[in-house]
Amino acid sequence: MTGRASAVFRMPADAWVGIGAGIVAIVGGLLAGTHFLVRAPLEAANAKAEAEKSQVEAARADVEQKLERERERLAELDSRHQSLQRDFTHFRRGKTSVPLKHEIEDLLWEAMEALGVTEGSILVPGPPPNSPRFVFLAIYGPAADKLRRAKLPIDQGIVGRVFASGTPHNTVNAQRDPNFFMGIDEKAEHRTQAMLTIALRYHGRVVGVIQFLNKVAGFDAADETAASEFASLLAPKVATFTHDPENFELLGLASQSEEREATIAFCDLTSSSLLLEQMNVLSAIDCINEYLEQQCDAAMGFGATVDKYLGDGAMLRFNVPRRIADDDHAVRAVEAALSMQALFERLKVSWLSEGLPVDGIYNRIGLSSGIVYEAKIGHPQFQQLTVVGDAVNGAAALCETASRARNVIVIPESMLARLGGRFVVRNSESDSAYEVLGES
Repeated sequence: MTGRASAVFRMPADAWVGIGAGIVAIVGGLLAGTHFLVRAPLEAANAKAEAEKSQVEAARADVEQKLERERERLAELDSRHQSLQRDFTHFRRGKTSVPLKHEIEDLLWEAMEALGVTEGSILVPGPPPNSPRFVFLAIYGPAADKLRRAKLPIDQGIVGRVFASGTPHNTVNAQRDPNFFMGIDEKAEHRTQAMLTIALRYHGRVVGVIQFLNKVAGFDAADETAASEFASLLAPKVATFTHDPENFELLGLASQSEEREATIAFCDLTSSSLLLEQMNVLSAIDCINEYLEQQCDAAMGFGATVDKYLGDGAMLRFNVPRRIADDDHAVRAVEAALSMQALFERLKVSWLSEGLPVDGIYNRIGLSSGIVYEAKIGHPQFQQLTVVGDAVNGAAALCETASRARNVIVIPESMLARLGGRFVVRNSESDSAYEVLGES
């Protein structure tokens, strides 16, 4: 034993090195094998996780695209719903062209579906006659709500080119087309790329254009043929619709209005807030309603039409639409104002006798004569027929700036000659204005 052990310890150094190297190799192999056995499943798991992550991201992108398409579709349906509500309101008011407008919109929608696009429009010059701009007769797509009331210059852009020439225009990237009118995209925060524009020709003349936008693959010859077929169906309907200027009211646009001479009156109950402060709300409202009823009754007795109520005041018009034939409308308006003032003074006495806190409340009336135009103003579902013009602005300003500390009727200097000395007047606190004190 001792001899063998001694022999082992007397082994050469290179033998020891060899043994050590063998041991290291064995350990290294074991470690490498262990590392492989551990790493392989980890790498496989990591690869699987990456694949699942890619699948999830692809599925998420697909869902987001579908959601975006559904949002666009919902927005389009909402836009169509609002359009139907507006049209129903117009139909109830006797607008007989509402069904024709729906036929045009439905045909445009069918054309868009046939071409596989979600954006399309019909543009026409208007309102007639000799309009210098295009307006949208019908429009669908994500930018529709922003562009429904937009106007395009009639002599610019691809629309103007097609309208003037009658030749179709097909562009892959409108943004790079020198004929493209950028103003519409800027207004709608929209990007037009592929665009197909076809003229609507009826009896040898172009009555409008139809456009289709942003088909992913662009528009080919088959698309042009299909679009032209729909254009031939639309043209006679569009020509019929645009022939009557009043139909443009269905698009939210003002039709041409006849100018009329008229006298406008504004009446106003000053310091009516005192009623609300010192009385209960219902009693205060009763007083305001009694005042408005009395004033309007008096004015209508002289041929006035009530244009609108303005809180504790009213706007009245003489000679529009009811013509005043037996005398000048300016004279009748001043006579009405004097009657309104006399009635208010009696009304105030009755209020005071009831103990109402109306000591500091007065009636002021502003009048002005001139050219006015009838127009429908406001949201399409809640439009109001009114008149606009300098006479309206002048009467409103005179009423607003008149004294709040007494009953007063104020007219501009320009009305004096029309009154022919039939009334007693004096200089007002305002420049170029006079107070009417009574009849001569």
